[in-house]
Amino acid sequence: MAATTIGSGKAELAIESTGRGPAVILLHAGVADRRMWQRELRTLAHAGFAAHAYDRRGFGDTLHVDETYAQVGDLMAVLDRVSPKPRRS
Repeated sequence: MAATTIGSGKAELAIESTGRGPAVILLHAGVADRRMWQRELRTLAHAGFAAHAYDRRGFGDTLHVDETYAQVGDLMAVLDRVSPKPRRS
């Protein structure tokens, strides 16, 4: 599994990714962090998916940053990085 960060606003979202294929994003519960998905990440990768789990702001390795933000905006930043839309000619 590869661990990295993805920028969203002023925040750096910690993310783990594994596998290749269609992207699957796993969102942790409000009392956990991305580590809750370790088994599922491996299972999805073996099933032919690119599996990704990230820490939401204030959880795990992602710090809460003092700025206005939306959880959906952070999710979109992750999706844009792990599953970019194809460009049309």
